[in-house]
Amino acid sequence: MQIRCTAPYILTVKKSQIASVCLFAFALAISVTEYVMFTPRVGIRNTQAIDDAASNNENDTEDDRNNDVDTFSDNTNTQPASTAEQQSRTVEEQDDVVTLTVQSGDTVSSMLINVGFNNNDVFNCVEALTKIFNLRVLRIGQQITVYKNIKNGENILKKLEIVNNHQVVTAVREKNGQFIAKKEEIPVTKILRSVSATIDNAGPVANLVACGAANNVARNAVCVMSRLVDINAVGACIEVLCYDIYSQKDNKYLRSELVYVAALVNGKIYKIYKFDDKNFTGYVQSNGVVVPNKSNTNLRSPLSKMSVSSPFGVRVHPVTGVVKRHDGVDLRASYGTCVYAAASGRVVVAGWRPFYGKYILIDHGGGIKTAYAHLSSIDVRTGQFVQSGYPIGKVGSTGRTTGPHLHYEVIKCGVRVNPMKHVKIDVVKKIPASSAANFEKFKRSIGVQVVGFTPSEGKQATVRTYS
Repeated sequence: MQIRCTAPYILTVKKSQIASVCLFAFALAISVTEYVMFTPRVGIRNTQAIDDAASNNENDTEDDRNNDVDTFSDNTNTQPASTAEQQSRTVEEQDDVVTLTVQSGDTVSSMLINVGFNNNDVFNCVEALTKIFNLRVLRIGQQITVYKNIKNGENILKKLEIVNNHQVVTAVREKNGQFIAKKEEIPVTKILRSVSATIDNAGPVANLVACGAANNVARNAVCVMSRLVDINAVGACIEVLCYDIYSQKDNKYLRSELVYVAALVNGKIYKIYKFDDKNFTGYVQSNGVVVPNKSNTNLRSPLSKMSVSSPFGVRVHPVTGVVKRHDGVDLRASYGTCVYAAASGRVVVAGWRPFYGKYILIDHGGGIKTAYAHLSSIDVRTGQFVQSGYPIGKVGSTGRTTGPHLHYEVIKCGVRVNPMKHVKIDVVKKIPASSAANFEKFKRSIGVQVVGFTPSEGKQATVRTYS
């Protein structure tokens, strides 16, 4: 048998060879059929499309190139892996900044937990901070900046920042999950400013704030001046000198500091300076006497000389002869001896009381009150604020008594206690001699900055300003 081909030659094939070829072709057809029917289909590019894409690649846009990819039958996402990973990171990891404001009763730990950070991060962060910074100095209203990372829906604490006075305190998270804390000084600019106010029914703090003083400056000024005089008196005048402090980096206001406070009350001027050098830091009066600390609950003697004639506790009453508790001490003194306030405070009672006779009760704050009985005269009025050592009356023999003396009581949180355990003769404390020259220089520098007061005759006064 001969098979004629298009080629210019003749191919001679035997019958047995033809049979072998047919069997091979049949087996190949079966194999191809099985492959097509039972092998899952995958996206196969059209050869012509690939050729076209290759030939036109330089003119294609990115969208066109993406569209060259066929769609798979199982709807598998065919977006390039790099783009998909980038979107995943965008969704799962987001940086964020949160500003927290300290409220009453807050701690740094409680604030961080309340915004969703885990206990382990909070513990590590606070532990690092406490090694270099006292977190108890944070004030109500102070702000804390927190930098966080959101990963898979979870808040990851990256950094915490506190601006305190002239320092920035930060705690930064490291790769191992621990935190490193550090402090940096903030370069600042100080601007000196004077604020004056006349006291009305709103009170001295509100009056100073209304005239432009920072709230903390107004409170500090009134607090320290109240240790010397009743600054709440309507019509009194008060002036403060303070530094407004700004960051040199961004000119952001940081806080204000009290430098000086003066008050004009009943025609008398009181001045207090906030003085600081290497030997002393505190509040000082013009004469160099240190302003007493209000937290000191020790009381001075109500008389120039202390001599107890009848102690505190159970005794036989000298008039009735009955055994009875004595709620104070009787101090020996001649008729008309001056009686002094044991501490600064407000007179809450000034008048007659049964058995006590002429009687004065003074509230010193902090749950401490003192009482003075059997007086011959009362030289203060109810509601008046008196300084420590102010003359309030004279020794007498009014009420139920056998002779002139002073009955003196100390009342602590409503309970009468032994006055002799709370009596301490006031010691006038002055700044160290080594600081005296610096203090005089500081006073002169303040004197050229203040507005000042000019007392007129009697108890009236006018405020003088400098041109």
